[in-house]
Amino acid sequence: WTEQQLTTSFPISGFRRARPLINNAGKTEVMGFEAEMQLKANDYWNFSASYGYADGEFKIFEDETQEKLTGEASVAGNKTPRAPRHTFNFNSSFDYPINDEMEFFLRGDLNYRSSRFVQVHNLAIIGATTKVNVQTGLDWQDLRFTFFVRNLFNNDTPADVTRFFDASDFRMERAFLITLPRTREWGARVEYNF
Repeated sequence: WTEQQLTTSFPISGFRRARPLINNAGKTEVMGFEAEMQLKANDYWNFSASYGYADGEFKIFEDETQEKLTGEASVAGNKTPRAPRHTFNFNSSFDYPINDEMEFFLRGDLNYRSSRFVQVHNLAIIGATTKVNVQTGLDWQDLRFTFFVRNLFNNDTPADVTRFFDASDFRMERAFLITLPRTREWGARVEYNF
């Protein structure tokens, strides 16, 4: 893959702001595969799972910031940023009729992403994250009553991290912009279909 576009930023002198800049990587190689399976265990239970593997590596790419950090501009051999090598999803659903007009349901899913590098320099890492979501409720004629919990175990790994600048410092030192994760959420909802 040639000319992969990557965003970076540079400070605007005297304005305490940064401007985005797009760099084109000379050559990037990505090797990977995906697999998916579904299983209907019986009339009530369904399962599905998927796995993805992607190993991205720069083959030709010189970066000005890399040169400032290490004295060498080439990032050849480094992994592509913000892309997990492994992803895995698992889902289970249980649907059980209570009577002719009402059905009970229970669903759960697990989502996993392995750690990933923040930037092309491969010096900072966003940790692996595993999130579990569950929901249960009743379907009754045109109504659905649902109770849900998202991020059941309250995983607090950042959703994303970007190399940026500290605008609170007049020197505009390099810093990280961190997107905080959504913490555990729970609630209930009622839906009406017509």
